[in-house]
Amino acid sequence: MTKLNKTVSEAIKNLKAEKSRIQESIATQQAKVDHTSAELSEAKAELPLLMDATVADPSAANEQAEIECRQRIEQLEFALTGTQERLELARNSYGKKLTPLSTEAVASAKKQADDYFDKEIDKKMDNIAKAKTAYLQSLADYKLLQKECQSIKREACEEMEMKPADASEKSYDVKALRHQVNWSHLGGATSDGCKYTVSEHEMNDALKYGTFKQNGQRV
Repeated sequence: MTKLNKTVSEAIKNLKAEKSRIQESIATQQAKVDHTSAELSEAKAELPLLMDATVADPSAANEQAEIECRQRIEQLEFALTGTQERLELARNSYGKKLTPLSTEAVASAKKQADDYFDKEIDKKMDNIAKAKTAYLQSLADYKLLQKECQSIKREACEEMEMKPADASEKSYDVKALRHQVNWSHLGGATSDGCKYTVSEHEMNDALKYGTFKQNGQRV
């Protein structure tokens, strides 16, 4: 695998740092919302008890305690509203601040990928063309081997002035003439077709996955 270059790595580093900072800010504000909400619930639960106490004993102390509780509820509600708004602001900034950084990182990665492709594509296509030529040359060499082996027998017969009919018996057939390859048989990993030809399926497989199978195993 090709390593990400410095520009891409820095862009991703900046994105992760900002993402971590925003997540920490969200967590902080959420914790404040939870804490303030808990305090507000306690204060609201306490107010009816203080009211009952004031009704039972309308002393200045009880009235003052009730007033202070009401003031505390008001302060907590005000504080909770502010904390909730800050939490929402932090959440909204998640997309607003991260989207440009994400775009920058992806654009940097795209540029690295495109530059690498431009650098390597001609070499890869040339390798494919050479491989095709080498494969066809190998097939031609196989056929030439058969012809050369047959010519050895034919030349010997000519030297001996032996008639072709006399040299056509099976016992005189050269091995090259009897050697058969079933190019179209794709019955298994060891079949001639799989070993010595390239099928359309194999081409599509290599182009799709970037790997290919050899002797039944993906390499």
